[in-house]
Amino acid sequence: SAVWSLALAEVFPEARITALDRPKVLAVAQARARAAGLAARLEALAGDWRTIALPRAGFGVIVLANVCHLLDAGGLAELIGRLAQALTEAGRIVVIDTIPERLEEAP
Repeated sequence: SAVWSLALAEVFPEARITALDRPKVLAVAQARARAAGLAARLEALAGDWRTIALPRAGFGVIVLANVCHLLDAGGLAELIGRLAQALTEAGRIVVIDTIPERLEEAP
């Protein structure tokens, strides 16, 4: 839904957003962007975050929200590696996620 990226875009007027998600989630992101006056700065990219091709050195900040807890250590390392290649030289990955109270509650 790009809620975190939209919040950053409100603070940083030069920021552009590329939201990657499923089409129905992107529709929500686009509606939120319109409501916030940020629609012109949002690019919606429909696809699967596990497999979609990302531009090399294309992003200054990547917000990885509510994904990490879905992966095992190997899958997470692979994803972070893919994202790192999509960052500019000074780019950063921001992780926002939940952690189950008990490990056995993890999906």
